Amino acid sequence: MKNQTLYISTSIPYVNAAPHLGFAQELVIADAMARHYRRQGSVRYYLLRHVRTTEDGDFSYARLAEVYRTELADGLGNLLSRTLGLIRPGMELPGRARDPELGELIDRLPSAIEAAVEHFQLHQGLRTIWQLVDAANAYVSRREPWKLARNGDEAGLQEVLDDLLTVLESIAEALGPFLPATSRRIPDATGRARQGERPACVLFPKA
Repeated sequence: MKNQTLYISTSIPYVNAAPHLGFAQELVIADAMARHYRRQGSVRYYLLRHVRTTEDGDFSYARLAEVYRTELADGLGNLLSRTLGLIRPGMELPGRARDPELGELIDRLPSAIEAAVEHFQLHQGLRTIWQLVDAANAYVSRREPWKLARNGDEAGLQEVLDDLLTVLESIAEALGPFLPATSRRIPDATGRARQGERPACVLFPKA
């Protein structure tokens, strides 16, 4: 698929008066949005998640940077990176999620996204997806798979990785209407991981 071009429009300064501070602020914000959009759709995510659909919302460069760091880079991006980092060459990971909490969130996800889109509550759809992201990161902290790998517990490590890969694949499918580019990159990486490869995939680079 070819890259799409995004145009961010600003108002035209008065032709019969000198530009004032408001015009400068608008242009600076538009430039900030363009720069962040190039970082894998962070502006798109911010506006869909943190501005209620059909309502007005506040925007600031500082808040956008915070959301990018905490929710995208340290949230979903870190979840994928940590999972891929635990893959060992030759591993076979054809299983499905067995953790009850993760399994329940995965099962609820398709209907929740369908309802959010149908009722045009897109912010609620992304909120539901990120509940799964947060639960998966908490699961990693609880299970400590790096210790399983260090102690040679291959069965335990495989169980955790099966859970995490299934979570990531479910997240990728749910992200389709919201972050299509991200939704395509995740299954490419997890698919190679299930075949025993250790792909490098950085979804949201840190500055």
